[in-house]
Parts: sequence; C-alpha cells; structure tokens
Amino acid sequence: MRDTKTVFLVFILFFGISLIGFSQNDSVPEIDIWTEIDTLKLKPYQVKKLAKQADYIGDIYSAIDYYTKYVELKPKKDRYKYLVAELYKETRDYLSALEWYEKVYESVPEQFPMAMYRIAEMKIMALGDYPAAKDSLLSFKKRFKAEAKEKTIKKMLNAQVEGCEMAEEIIGNPLEIIITHLDTSINTAHVEFAPIVLDDSTLLYSALKSRKIMYYTTDKEDSAYGKQPVRKMYIAHKNFDDWSGQDLLEGPFNEDGVECGNGTFSPDRNRFYFTKCIPIKRKIICSIFVSKKDSLGNWTKAEALPSPINSEEFTATQPAIGTHPKYNMDVIYYVSNRDGGKGDLDIWYTYVREKKGKLIYQKPKNCGKFINTVGKDVTPYFDTETKHMYFSSNGHPGLGGLDIFYTTGELNKWVAPTNIGYPINNKEDDLDFTLAPSQDEGFFISNRPGGTALKSETCCDDMYHFYYTHYIKIFVTGNIFEESDSTDQNKMENATVTLFLVDTASGEKMEIKKAFSNEIGEYIMKLEQGNQYVIEIGKDGYFNQDVLFSTETIEKSDTFKLDDLWLSKMLEAPIIIKNVYYPFDKAHLTPETQTVIDTTIYKILVENPEIIVEISSHTDSKGTDKYNHNLSQRRAESVVKYLIGKGIDKKRLVAKGYGEEAPLVPNENEDGSDNEENRAKNRRTEFKVIGVIKDASDVIYEE
Repeated sequence: MRDTKTVFLVFILFFGISLIGFSQNDSVPEIDIWTEIDTLKLKPYQVKKLAKQADYIGDIYSAIDYYTKYVELKPKKDRYKYLVAELYKETRDYLSALEWYEKVYESVPEQFPMAMYRIAEMKIMALGDYPAAKDSLLSFKKRFKAEAKEKTIKKMLNAQVEGCEMAEEIIGNPLEIIITHLDTSINTAHVEFAPIVLDDSTLLYSALKSRKIMYYTTDKEDSAYGKQPVRKMYIAHKNFDDWSGQDLLEGPFNEDGVECGNGTFSPDRNRFYFTKCIPIKRKIICSIFVSKKDSLGNWTKAEALPSPINSEEFTATQPAIGTHPKYNMDVIYYVSNRDGGKGDLDIWYTYVREKKGKLIYQKPKNCGKFINTVGKDVTPYFDTETKHMYFSSNGHPGLGGLDIFYTTGELNKWVAPTNIGYPINNKEDDLDFTLAPSQDEGFFISNRPGGTALKSETCCDDMYHFYYTHYIKIFVTGNIFEESDSTDQNKMENATVTLFLVDTASGEKMEIKKAFSNEIGEYIMKLEQGNQYVIEIGKDGYFNQDVLFSTETIEKSDTFKLDDLWLSKMLEAPIIIKNVYYPFDKAHLTPETQTVIDTTIYKILVENPEIIVEISSHTDSKGTDKYNHNLSQRRAESVVKYLIGKGIDKKRLVAKGYGEEAPLVPNENEDGSDNEENRAKNRRTEFKVIGVIKDASDVIYEE
C-alpha cells in the first residue's frame, strides 16, 4: 500500500468547489483496504490511526474505508459513525451519508443533534423528498433549539424550509427546455467546469483530462512528482448540433504541473482572466491572472492581479467580467473566502481605473446581501447584454444543494435573485451557468445522476447543454424627432436611447443598456419577457423624453412599434411653471402646489439627471422692493428644499428670488389703475437650465 503521508488523490487536494470551483470528484484508488487490513491483522487503534492520517491529508475515500472498518471493530464508537457520514456528504454520496446519519441518530440522538439536521438535508439531496425533509427540519428546530438558533444554521434552515415549500411549484412548472449530456470527448471520468461560449460554434471550458486513477505526491524525490495530470483549459467546437473536442486553449495560459481554469475574456476580447491554484500551508489557494493582447495581437505573459485581490491567506477564483458604468473599464466579479464576507464563500468585485497612464485595481468590495448568504455563493457569470448576474448558491431557497439563480444590476446594487427553475436546477448541485450570444441556449455543470461517475451516481460534475424550446424574443422600435414650429418633421440622428429595468419591489430604475438612433431617427431595443421597462430618449441640448413599456403579459415573440417621440430644445429663456401658488404673504408650499411641482419641475429633473437648474420666484409690485425680494427668495428656497426632500441633489438646484424687478407685464393700466390680472401673471415661479453636471456633458447653458 502507498504511504498515505505523501500520496493522496488529486481531487482532494483542491477541496472541490468549496474553494476553487473545481469539482470534488476526480478518482478513487482501486485499493482493497479490507483485504490489506485483514492480511496485516491490524488492531483497532492502528486502523483508526490510518484513518486519521488519510483524513488529515484529504484522502477522503481511504479515510471512509478505514473509519468504516474501525466502527465495525468498535461498534459503540458513535463519534466515528458520524464522521463517516460527514465524509460521505463531502464526497456527495448522499445516499450513503443518509444511511450513516440515520445510524447515528437512531443510536444516540442527543449526543449528535446535527445528525437530525443532516438527515433532513440528505432527504432532499438523496431522495428529493421535500415534505419529509421539511418535517425533519422543523422537528430539529423544535427539539434542538440551541443548535437551531446558531446564526448560520438558523439562516440555512429557514432557507431550506422555504425551498421545500416552493419545490412543488417550481418542479410543477418546468422550463420549456431540452437538456443534453455532452459526449465523452468533453465529459470524462474527471471534472469539467467553467464553460464559456465564445461564439455560436466555439466553447471554452476547463477540465482534468484523464481516464485513469491518479495519485498526487508531495515528495519531490518521488519520480511521479510534478507529472500528474492537472486541470487545464480546452476548446470545443459545434458540428451541426453536437459539441465535441478537447483541444488545448492556445496561448500563455495553461502551464504544466499547475492547476489552471476558470478562463474568461473581457467584453472587448483584449484581456483574458483565469485562475491558477497551488497548495500553500496544506490549503489550496487560487489566484486570478490576466493576459493582455498587445498591439500585434499577441497575448502577453499572464500576471497575477495585485494584493489585496490575491493573497496567500485566502483564495480568489472564478472571475466573471463586466464593464464599469462610469469608467468603461473592466469589473471583475469573483469568488473568495476573504475576511468581511457574509458566508464561507462570497462573490466580490473589483474594477480597474486608469491613473496617470497606469491601471489601478480598486479595493475589493462585497456584492452585497441580495447575492451573498451565510452559505456558498459561487460561479458568477455576468451577461453584459442584460446585466444579469447568474450564480450558484446553497444559501438561497432552492431545490437542494447548489441552485442557479440570477439577479440584475452591477457592482453592489442588485435586485432580489430569482431561482432559474427546474430542470436546470434539481436536488443535486447545479452551477457554472453560461449563455450563448443568442440567449436561447447555453451550458451548466451538474452532479446529477446520469453523468460520468466514478463512485456514487452523484459524485462527479459533468457539463450539460440546454436549449429553450419556447424562447420569447421581444423587440421594440420607434422614431425620434426634433420638436419644431415648422411643419417639417426633423428626424433626429444619434439620439441616446437608454433602457431601464424597473425594480417592481422598490420602484427604482436600473440602467441596462444604451443604443443610438440611426440616420432616419429610428431605434430598436431587445427586451426580456416578464419585466417593466422605461425607455429614455435624450440628446445634448434637448430635454429627455421617456416611455413606459411592460413585457409582463407578452407570451410570444413579437416586435412592437412605440409612439413617436419629440425632443424639445433647452432654451435660454426660462420656463414658467403655471399654477404654483403660495398663501398670501407666505413662502410655504400648499399641497396643490406640491402636486404641480411633482408633475413639472421634479419630473424634468428626474428625466434629465445631468442638468443644473435655477428655480426663481417673482412678485408683483405691492410692498417694498426689499420685502418683495426677501419673500421671493424664501419662496424659491421652499421649492428647492421640497425637491431636495424628494431626492434631487442640492448641487443641481439654485434658488433665486427676483422680487418685483422682472415683471412679465405691467402691474398697472395706462391710466394708473391697478391691473390684478397682470399682477397675477407676475407672481410666478420659473425654471431655467443654467448648466450641466461636470463630466455629464460638454454642453453648458448660461444666461
């Protein structure tokens, strides 16, 4: 038998998806431990010692066999029965784990209360028996109150109960989809992970390509040291409807003897991010690297991202790339167990800024509570077309294990996530979701039964292709014109068309993408089914217009023609806001006046977030000049204060009281008598664009 102090399985070295997104399940040594123990006549304490050694170095399968033999020799050692159950759970042999947890709980339930909790989990993962799992979870919560109140367990338990309650509805309303297990040119006996669709016929993925049982040795004097197969990145191609291939990715990315994977390109395809993983202090630490395309189109030597993104103290892996909304630079979403997270694995982000000709990576920030949980939140994939973040989690309510979810947003601002649905998600682990450019097909990774397995039927991760059989394609189109006194229709070219998603929970708008009108003033936008949108039209020097559009009730593909939109110029002359009244000799706003402001000034400011405006107030000539000036200033300030209270940045607002100095019409008739109608016109509030926020536009409006 090999020396377990120096030899152990490759897959164990990497702690599976719990650290780097590589599968837990690569191979099992064909060693008859039972025969060897019997042959050597080992005593119980010797078997236990071998079990602990195998467990310590991560040789889980050998540890299971040794501990199983030990409890056969010492049947009252319930602690080791529980340990066998935990090890089976770690290898994702859910049926065996359930069997051993039940042995422990039936024997000594009070000593191992967590066995009851694990039984509930395995009823989901092994059997898909959601009603029984829910009963077990609630019984655990009632019987073992102290354990159930522990922060992490409490949140995980609540999510699992909710998942059990929603499972029937999710499974009962399956996606209209076809799922295919890829052939053996891609799926082998070892791990496949991190698929990324490069175009309609090219797939990038990572894998450990070996059909044999492998060992890993830490002994540098061993002839096998550094020669064991490692994870690398590969290219597959589509031939008609079938995907196949195992060509190595060309370029300075794969490295002999080094675990490499999780490759992804920047949106402009000029930078390639990926992961290298090495053992440090008996842990696997992954670091993110980037290679850049030079002026000749060649890829440069990959460089590690700087600290604190990478560190010897924690792992950084599974990069997914977006674009910063302000700086138009790469945003790197990635997975880490760094300090400050919400669980053992969280999704973080950093982004690049250029300062004095140098690229500076910003300090990593957590993506926030809508994505991250107390559980594992892993394998992010960011779709720049829709601004959807797809990720996998066992901390959100789901069907069991890791489920795939999606949310919309960027950086640390997201809407509540949605479970992507059955049968992409099922009772086992489902992760590494990715889409093709067409959006109607893609890939994911799963350890569901039916894959290429080495041990239990759920031991190993394989790659699956999916295709939506009823994918709804929705387009909206419209025309933009310049508002004019002329009867001619001036079509507006290069107007900006911005699509916003409305978060139905908060009512907030979230920018999704921008487009521009063509030479005949026409635009077209692709939308998704089931949402509320705002389409905003704008151009420098013009007031924005917007239109609401809902796809919530659309059930088939279609293109919708929206009403024509007319943009009016921002004039230097002030705009009079009618029906803004104040109590006599007072400055506070009446409810009626607030309503007028909401539908005029406030609406314009919201629709045109770049403009700076002057809010001015005027009086008639009754009273002294000084008094009228002070009164009008207070009235203008009351409007500004009201707008600030509604969320308008005070830097965009200027209050100006003109008193009686700028009448629109004479306050008196030619004979000197009072003209009350004219005085009413002079008591007015006006709105005038006086500038734009710095960096928002190059156009400045002045008096």
